[in-house]
Amino acid sequence: MKPKGEIKVESNKEAKQVEKELEEELRYAVAAAKGIVPADAVIKIERKIGHPTSNGVASKARGASGKKARRAKGTKYSPTDDDYSKVEEMVTIGLDQHTISKIMGISNCTLTKYFQHT
Repeated sequence: MKPKGEIKVESNKEAKQVEKELEEELRYAVAAAKGIVPADAVIKIERKIGHPTSNGVASKARGASGKKARRAKGTKYSPTDDDYSKVEEMVTIGLDQHTISKIMGISNCTLTKYFQHT
């Protein structure tokens, strides 16, 4: 069996094919080690956290910070009536400012600026 590591693929179709091959190889290895039928071996393959990228294009597109922008650069946040009611509900159930700002997709400063009365 090959050592644990990374496998780079170009497409989603190729990734699924590699997963199938790995699953089959592992199924036989586990079955042989435990003395069971390969069909009874349970194998679970998990991908790393994050979206698969082709040659790191997605990470380069995000910029140096690696963080996606919440809104287009230069646009000002303007809360709607729906936003006010959502924030009011979250305050009522007892969520803190940090959690509310993450859910709303705004910074803590913006939250306190526009929702101070809530």
